[in-house]
Amino acid sequence: MMVRELMEETNSYPDIKIFATDLNVKAIEVASSGLYLLSIAVHLEKEQIERHFENLGDSYKVKDNLRKMVIFCPHNVIKDPPFNQIDLFSCRNLLIYLNNKTQGVVLNNFHYSLSARSGMLMLGNSEDIGALPTHFEAHDGSNKLYTLRSVTESPLVMNTDNLSMRSDSERRVGETHLSSRANPIAKLVHGLQEKFIQT
Repeated sequence: MMVRELMEETNSYPDIKIFATDLNVKAIEVASSGLYLLSIAVHLEKEQIERHFENLGDSYKVKDNLRKMVIFCPHNVIKDPPFNQIDLFSCRNLLIYLNNKTQGVVLNNFHYSLSARSGMLMLGNSEDIGALPTHFEAHDGSNKLYTLRSVTESPLVMNTDNLSMRSDSERRVGETHLSSRANPIAKLVHGLQEKFIQT
């Protein structure tokens, strides 16, 4: 909703696709239905309800223009192949449940997935990139927002049989993280930060 609202306020409509993932297939099915109890009205402004939902009488349903922005799918960030050319990863309050070695694998997968031009990583308040400091640098430390460092190492892939790490094929070399204001999607990320993240 925040992305859609900012797009409308700025009259900027980049092709946004939000990948919403979880290990729980049932949770993905429920979320992808776009149906919510009427009680959500307690937590949202009336204008947001009218703007983003259809009232079905006994429930609210997300309107198509918002629902089409989100792709729901099961995904395991430790062992599944990483996505590619992602502009923003929001991974909050997951790393705190992983040991340091597994955190390194997950962060490396994020680094591999993020766009070299505009990629950003947002973590939870109790998390940091300590398991892989060579791959990220703080963009806004207080809000746990990080950008990419250019690295030449091969990616680390988790062997889920014994939770060890191995080196895989050569990853991209020498890519430079350009100014995140260089493309529309990165501008949208900054707009969300300025509008919705309290500093």
